[in-house]
Amino acid sequence: MAKRSGVGKVFTIIGILLLAILLCYFSIAIYLYFGNSNNISSKLKVWNLMSDQSIGELYLDASFSISNGEDSFYGVNVHENGYVLTIASNVEEDETYTLYQKNGKVYRGEVVFSDAELNLALIKLYSFETEKTISLPFVAIGDLYSSSLTFNSTYIAVGDPLLENNVSTINDLEFYTYAHAKTELVDGKEVVEYVNTSPYYYSIENYSTTSQGGVFNKKGELLGLVYDYSISPINTNNANYFVLDVDVMNFILDDVVSSTSYENNLVSSVVGFDMYELQCYLDYPLTSSSDYIYFNGQWMQVPENVMNLYYSGVDGVYLTEDFVYNQATIPANCFITSLNYNLFSYNIYTKADLLYILYSLESGDTLTLTYQNFVTSEISRTRITVE
Repeated sequence: MAKRSGVGKVFTIIGILLLAILLCYFSIAIYLYFGNSNNISSKLKVWNLMSDQSIGELYLDASFSISNGEDSFYGVNVHENGYVLTIASNVEEDETYTLYQKNGKVYRGEVVFSDAELNLALIKLYSFETEKTISLPFVAIGDLYSSSLTFNSTYIAVGDPLLENNVSTINDLEFYTYAHAKTELVDGKEVVEYVNTSPYYYSIENYSTTSQGGVFNKKGELLGLVYDYSISPINTNNANYFVLDVDVMNFILDDVVSSTSYENNLVSSVVGFDMYELQCYLDYPLTSSSDYIYFNGQWMQVPENVMNLYYSGVDGVYLTEDFVYNQATIPANCFITSLNYNLFSYNIYTKADLLYILYSLESGDTLTLTYQNFVTSEISRTRITVE
């Protein structure tokens, strides 16, 4: 009996220890969940035993319906002090917007960052109550590409918080094998507005009854924003939604928040297009079988040298204007093919590749761009120091 009693004491002690550990965990989880209630990512890291609908409701808390008085579109808050990420082609930089939450609160918004090449913009929120500090639920910025490599992943899509049927579970998020162009009408003619060279898409049944805006994982991270859709030719009740990766905002957000007037002159010095973009531009020429394309707000003829590179399958970025930055100049009519930085060499396949690296650089960093000059036919290298 004494031996059995001793064993019983051991199990009792183990039980007490396990109970203490569980109580400690739940205490920490409750503290993190409610103590930092605005950080949705922190919440889901400590307590993720919820349905997709419940997680989607958390994302709706950080979502906004953005309006300029005529049109409305989706945005999601990515900083506690109110910085809403949205699609750049939906906004005008000098315009003021009104943003609505599902709880009925309304904010004034001003565009503080916009990049037409990335098609991403940030809107800073301001309270209509004078000098009131903004503290709002927000999501972290994730990586769509890395998430897409995870086996058997599911995602949550969230739409306009003011509409119904705005939370969807996505079981199949696929990489679109071609560059995808969003078009617009200019003087009655369809032209390319934006090209996504790394697009993803997912399908929604009965699309007209649902609202789509952002794609999230289940860890509180925004992976991408919906920028376009196409109705299925097989079943017109269904549609494919095209998604833009937002990972690059990890390099930009803090700089925008800490600045009263954010600018990146290194990035803005790049004016041109890559061969994947050119493929899309050539699908919407000035006339049939024409090499006149609509780029950067005007019609231009693609030079013969560029067309030869395009047909030969060579990748890079063709500059239509001089690249001028910090006493370094790369003339227009040059073709950037690679970049050296921090002892590594990167082939430049798309303009997005180039811009992604440029946004990641910090003051004092140096890089070298390799390019072909179509005027002199020379291969040259230019070393640049980031200011």
